[in-house]
Amino acid sequence: MIEISTGLLWSYGLLNYNFETAILFLWMTGILSIIAVIDLKYYIIPTSLIFLAFFGLLIYNLVYTSNLKDSIVGLLFGLSYLGGTAIITSKIFKKQTLGFGDILLIIILGTWLGLIKVAITIFFSATIALIVWIIMSFSRGFKINYKLPFGFYLSITSIIVYILKFEYNLFF
Repeated sequence: MIEISTGLLWSYGLLNYNFETAILFLWMTGILSIIAVIDLKYYIIPTSLIFLAFFGLLIYNLVYTSNLKDSIVGLLFGLSYLGGTAIITSKIFKKQTLGFGDILLIIILGTWLGLIKVAITIFFSATIALIVWIIMSFSRGFKINYKLPFGFYLSITSIIVYILKFEYNLFF
């Protein structure tokens, strides 16, 4: 399943984007696919994969991008929104509600997607994760301590949001 979906994503990227954008798309979808599988199975997001994604984004933004401002704003929005959510929910529930890997992942996604697309990614990831949590609660009995691999939802949703090409000219 993983090999087929990765092959389809890479084929899509090579057929639908110019060379520079295709290379970044292949880089990011490859890393995000790995992150999704690892987080789904082990509930961790390896920092080495975050750094690898950041390295690719940094090179791309320094060499090719003309819209560095959108990447920076996306990074700051993702970090402040998810970081703020983590702080607030941790205070309310008296436990860690989001992992550090999720926070690092949203920084990478904000840099890759920009402001609007990362906001859409966060919204749909949280909505889908909440639906899954509700279904798990009904099927297994309600427990507030069910863990969900939020990095999985962020990774998959970000790829879908990128492919759907939400076009905007809101701020930039």
